[in-house]
Amino acid sequence: MPRRAILGTAGIGLLAVLGALSGTGLGKDPGATLNRPPQSLAAYYPPTAKRAEYPLAMLQLGRIMGAAFQEIYDRKFEPGEKDLAALREQYRSVAALVPEWKGYFPEAPLNALAEKVKARASEAELRAATAQVEAVCTNCHVQEMARVQALYRWKPFARVATPTRSGSSISFHQVMIEVSNLLAALPHNAGQKNFELAGQSYQSLSEQFDYLEGLCVNCHDEPREYFVDKSVKGRLMRMAGMVRAQNPNAAEYEKLVGEIYQQSCIPCHAIHMPPAFLQMQMGMGNPG
Repeated sequence: MPRRAILGTAGIGLLAVLGALSGTGLGKDPGATLNRPPQSLAAYYPPTAKRAEYPLAMLQLGRIMGAAFQEIYDRKFEPGEKDLAALREQYRSVAALVPEWKGYFPEAPLNALAEKVKARASEAELRAATAQVEAVCTNCHVQEMARVQALYRWKPFARVATPTRSGSSISFHQVMIEVSNLLAALPHNAGQKNFELAGQSYQSLSEQFDYLEGLCVNCHDEPREYFVDKSVKGRLMRMAGMVRAQNPNAAEYEKLVGEIYQQSCIPCHAIHMPPAFLQMQMGMGNPG
């Protein structure tokens, strides 16, 4: 039977996504099509720095901003003016960290807000002025944050691998493809009453899910309790019981597979695929 007929709509969609993640959806490695953040930023992240200094500086900027704005909204203008001065100082300090990003830190919105505060303007005018300052932050984040996080927050997906029982290793992409293929093959084989193959598919699928769980330790210090949790594995075990009972109802298998897609595959992809794609676009390699 043609592969498309075996997979069904959900399986085809999952394979297309996984192919894109590996670069095989294009038939080639797309290479670097997106510039990395400025090299000067590297000074504020490990291994050059002991910790992620740049986001900490940004968080401090946000804390000062939040305190100042709340004082202004509460019409506590004197402490608000003092915190606005502290905000301007931190704003300029952060702006100086990455010279290439100096243009993201215009002074005009801060000046306009300071004038509104000095004039003891109405709440509506004050909120409009603070919104202009907040828009400065949002503009920079929209332009730069995803690339920065893909480079410095996420470890390279191309290096994610886990040992196998044979002593070799298997990559992130290889596990994904195997899981996808087996989630399609198991219902198909059972529906064709080929329970020997269906049983083999289950054994391989169970093994691949173990490898998938093992991949998490590449990046996470604490055990993951979702995507590969007991509820997902429980559905795999239910399919194993159906195979042992020689249940040929493919729809019952497909229901469980669909629930695994919804509870494991799709939410995991929603979190991990955007940075993986960005890393590929920045030339950090295929996770395949």
